[in-house]
Amino acid sequence: MTGAEKYLKTLLEQKEYINNMIRRKEELIEKARTVKTVDTSIERVQTSHNTDRICDIATEIAALEQEIEEEDAKLWKSIYEFKQLMNNVHYIAYIRVLNQIYFLFHTPERAAQELKRSRSWIYTKHEEAVKAFEQGNEEFLNRWVIEQMNNSEQIEQLMNQLYEIQQRKQQVEDEESEIRATLLETMKKEQIEKLENVKIKINYIDKSYRRTVNGKLLRELYPNAFRDCTNRSEVQPHLRVQMMSA
Repeated sequence: MTGAEKYLKTLLEQKEYINNMIRRKEELIEKARTVKTVDTSIERVQTSHNTDRICDIATEIAALEQEIEEEDAKLWKSIYEFKQLMNNVHYIAYIRVLNQIYFLFHTPERAAQELKRSRSWIYTKHEEAVKAFEQGNEEFLNRWVIEQMNNSEQIEQLMNQLYEIQQRKQQVEDEESEIRATLLETMKKEQIEKLENVKIKINYIDKSYRRTVNGKLLRELYPNAFRDCTNRSEVQPHLRVQMMSA
């Protein structure tokens, strides 16, 4: 899930959380209506029990109302932030689709009705719009993703440590390349096939040729042969690290 997808999803989750609390409040109100606080045909103990139930329900309703108010304030703060970020999306179709779903909180089907478009058009434009939102707010979303993690400070520290390791690794690889080039040139010039001491053995490999398969061309011209002659292997989850600056 990209940063944009995760960010926009949190808006929907915030709204759904509030809606669930509102539904729970309505259920409690309806439940309270079914509880009689006074019934002369029932013993006083039963009346007291009903009163306690009413008090419990009222307490839960009050707590829900407080939480709804707090979560609603958080949601509007998030929506304001979202509208600010939308300034970095410039194609009108993208703006309309994103506003329908993440500002008005319409379903894709409702958005299609409102914009007088097909559902497939909404899904296509939504996918494109999310990518545009990501591109327009990349720096913000990069920070936001880290901040949302439970151990954000540790993650930031590990990222910086990995960056430093990658820098040292690149320096070592550069040094190795220079040493290899010097030894290669020397061994070629001196016509030496092997250098060896107690720590390392180095063999000189002369120029040669090898054949390789053009997988792309093979797939285009002979798709069946490509499928029959290739193996599908499982790739375990891993990281792809890219250095952003020197």
